[in-house]
Amino acid sequence: MTGKFDCALRRALTGAALTVALFGSGISVRAEGLEEPFREPYLKALQGKVVAYLPVAMSFDLAQGWLAGLKRELEPLGVKIVVRDPNWSTNAGAQALTNLISEKPDVIIAHNPDVQTYAKLLQKAESSGIDVVQINMRSSYPTTAFVGADWVDIGQKATTAVVDFCKGKSNKIAVMQGQLSAAASAYTLKGVEEL
Repeated sequence: MTGKFDCALRRALTGAALTVALFGSGISVRAEGLEEPFREPYLKALQGKVVAYLPVAMSFDLAQGWLAGLKRELEPLGVKIVVRDPNWSTNAGAQALTNLISEKPDVIIAHNPDVQTYAKLLQKAESSGIDVVQINMRSSYPTTAFVGADWVDIGQKATTAVVDFCKGKSNKIAVMQGQLSAAASAYTLKGVEEL
């Protein structure tokens, strides 16, 4: 994570994660009469901020769940969430990202369709002062933050499990790939090849 990520938004996201971890697990935390000195400044700093969400499509439950989580955690803090749904079209996604850069939201949360399509646009967004968080699949350009799976590790673990299961059988494994340029496929294959 680079140092330019908006401190207030980082605190809010960290606080939201901690809230889910503590209260979602049934643990109760209560402090009476204790003044939290950093709460008011970050709450004030978040008022009116805009977070743009660019999934690959809104037509599946994972993207819908991410949006619901963003709304649940950020809207009560005064953050406006805008959504651009390219509906599985990389051209529409690139155009939506281009439009978002001109609209200048405070943060863009992008779910990349592949490792290259948005790379230059993500760089342009950050060069114009917009923080970018990539989710689930990263592009070839490293942005402010990435939140998602370690696809190389997943490839290694899945391959190890298959190899262990197949011992004493044919000793042959077929690898079925998805879209070759998608991070999930490309980086998972790297993990497979490393074993």
